[in-house]
Amino acid sequence: MKKILSAILVMLWMTLLCACGITGTSKNIGTLQVKNPVDGSYMEIKTEAEKVYFAVGEAVAFQYAKSMEELAEELQKDNPDAYFQVLNERQILMMRQQDTSYGSPYTWFTKDVVDSSGNRMDTVVVAVNENAVGNRNHTIISFPHHLTDTYYSFEEENSGYSLNSNLHDPFYNTVALQASPTIFTDLAAFFQDCNYAIRYEGGNMTGGSISVYPNSENPTESAVPLYQILVMKSGNRYAMQYCEGNVANELQSQATVEKLIDAINHKDAEAYCECYTESDKYTAEVILGNVKSCTLHNSEVFWQDQPTGEVILKVDYTLVSEDGRQMGSFGTGKVDRVNFWLMKTTGGESKIACQYDNFTDTISELSVYKEFETNEKENLHNWIDRLVPAE
Repeated sequence: MKKILSAILVMLWMTLLCACGITGTSKNIGTLQVKNPVDGSYMEIKTEAEKVYFAVGEAVAFQYAKSMEELAEELQKDNPDAYFQVLNERQILMMRQQDTSYGSPYTWFTKDVVDSSGNRMDTVVVAVNENAVGNRNHTIISFPHHLTDTYYSFEEENSGYSLNSNLHDPFYNTVALQASPTIFTDLAAFFQDCNYAIRYEGGNMTGGSISVYPNSENPTESAVPLYQILVMKSGNRYAMQYCEGNVANELQSQATVEKLIDAINHKDAEAYCECYTESDKYTAEVILGNVKSCTLHNSEVFWQDQPTGEVILKVDYTLVSEDGRQMGSFGTGKVDRVNFWLMKTTGGESKIACQYDNFTDTISELSVYKEFETNEKENLHNWIDRLVPAE
């Protein structure tokens, strides 16, 4: 007997296409059609579901009361052209060869589903393709659901069914990650599995930035990434946020770097101070009096926070001191420097907020990091431990 959908489903930041719920009999093999937003194609997956709620869309849902190990065995038998890996008692990762040259080959099956009251549901499985398209910038991305703290809310009423996710557009919101000691390298490996080239700064102990490039490119410092992922760590909590590879803030920030270098070489204290969010002329004159010249070698964008306009640059430059004069902690002579500058928009202009040798220190000054660190409402880490156990 058919039921009419009660609502348009919202999963992540995308509007999902879905079909009417279909009631089937026990062990009746149903065909799920999971959409790949990269090329708009649909992947057919056969499943011995007890009931299929949503058979077509970027996220599909069906009823299955047995264990995920048993589900993986049945899926493997019914879909011999795919490979199924049981991640844990609530998740399965499916891999199938794809037609596109890039993008995630994975489909994620999860029982991390709750009802409208937050009670855990152990009989509903959601399957979703691990690719997506941002609804504000239309950027095609691969999205590792299986490495995040993603869960779904499922509701069945007389008028139909509804399915929602806790996720939002990752270009404008932080996404909670699993508390794994290898989460950074797991993320890096995921994008390589999706046939992208990557460059990264940071690691598992600190977090960092992953830049994603087309697989046909050698990611040199001058290459522009398709998009970047900021990975933040606070205690045993992790989160990530995406950003576009090239936005207007980048050129404005790099122009400020060039302005500062020019101010140093021309001993212009006023222009020097104008490059910083906070600086005084006396300090500027002391610095300029000790530096003979400054040469910029490269300025590379490592992060751009679109909502706040904050940018992190990796700046490679050389300082040369005036004869016999100390350049602060840099000493004297010729000193090569590579550090990370946080740029903030002030009065419509990009200015330097801080300069650190360590990328992680610069991340800690980002507005998005401070919100992640202090806002407990956004803390979804180990969310499932707070749910009411299923009876």
